[in-house]
Amino acid sequence: MSIKAPSSATINKNKYLYAEVLAFSKKQYNDENFEFLFAKDGNQVLYTKYISEDGPRQVNLPSKLRLPLDTLAKQKKWSAMTAGIKAARKEIETLANTQTMTDFAASDHGQRVLALWKMGLDAKAKQAYPFLQVYESARTPEDGWKAFLAIAKLAGESKARAALTELGKPPPKTAPGGDAQQVARNLKIDAAAKKLAVDITAGLKYYESAINSVQREGLPTDDHEVNRMFDSGRMRHEKAHLAWNKLILADRDFTKKYAALARDKQKLDTQWAAYRQAIAAAEKKRGR
Repeated sequence: MSIKAPSSATINKNKYLYAEVLAFSKKQYNDENFEFLFAKDGNQVLYTKYISEDGPRQVNLPSKLRLPLDTLAKQKKWSAMTAGIKAARKEIETLANTQTMTDFAASDHGQRVLALWKMGLDAKAKQAYPFLQVYESARTPEDGWKAFLAIAKLAGESKARAALTELGKPPPKTAPGGDAQQVARNLKIDAAAKKLAVDITAGLKYYESAINSVQREGLPTDDHEVNRMFDSGRMRHEKAHLAWNKLILADRDFTKKYAALARDKQKLDTQWAAYRQAIAAAEKKRGR
């Protein structure tokens, strides 16, 4: 399921939606269309800026619509342009609906913006957007539920539920977890996962620096110092590996819930093996 884009003629009723669509249209290099649709200038300014071939923000109009306006402009009959400019706006509105608005609604960002618009959010939409991102990619049911509650607080629960359902990602009817013990267990796992992520990041930085050092400078002449280097790398890997195994035993779906962390753990394993190989190669070269 997905949320259909509204008509371009109505988007300026919501300042947040209008700003997001305008920003999107700038990336497509056709934001002049929306400026023309909603500009409140007189006929002379509209023609000079958006319709004339010399206009700084010229919109793409067929000759059958532009040429009659060119003729009136040469005669300086600005008041006689009203019907022609109305037809030009109708043409650009159709273009915006079939291209820009369709493309906007097809993007992940556009769907989030439209969901917040469906919730009736405007000034509070930017505040709600990060919660919607967390809701969509929550690592645990508890994280998703907390994000939903934050959105519901800003938009109202009924509007939030309706919009998220239309988005194809309906929230659960009640809080997940079953009981307080389950919720506490999941929160404990999440805290341990965050700590592990810090240790893995530090380990990856250490291995990268240490491998470069061994390959560039070789090993110290003192064997005790070489052993210290090896043990330092081993302890970093063991610490992360033991924590990882505990989390796997605590939650059989841990690798699915924390896919990014699982990828980093694989990188750590690979780097630890590379560090050992770098030391072994340096020892062989030194003839130890």
